[in-house]
Amino acid sequence: MPKEIYKILGQERPDSTDEDVLYTVPKNRSFIGKIIIFNHSGSTALVSVAIVPDGGAASPPVTVPKNYILEDFVIDPKRAASGGELKGITMNEFDEIRVETGTPDEVGFHVFGVELEP
Repeated sequence: MPKEIYKILGQERPDSTDEDVLYTVPKNRSFIGKIIIFNHSGSTALVSVAIVPDGGAASPPVTVPKNYILEDFVIDPKRAASGGELKGITMNEFDEIRVETGTPDEVGFHVFGVELEP
């Protein structure tokens, strides 16, 4: 039976509009969890979230359109997004969660869950 490691796996509040890696599944582990996004600003925010298979091992790491589970998603001021597309995410070693926002320093991304170790 695999060992289950419960923890906060990543937290990011990007300070630019560039794509950031929120979380990479470590070697010899898998992951089950969820992402919560919170807009701290007083105006709407656009966010994108991508799940990139084997992204941590890719050179160069490239996000393609099919990787996005949210793209230019609007979050109202002082609101969170944690809907169905952001829960029950399963990933394998080296898979990455990548995030970006059009409102730097105003949006927080959080990933919680369990890493499974064989």
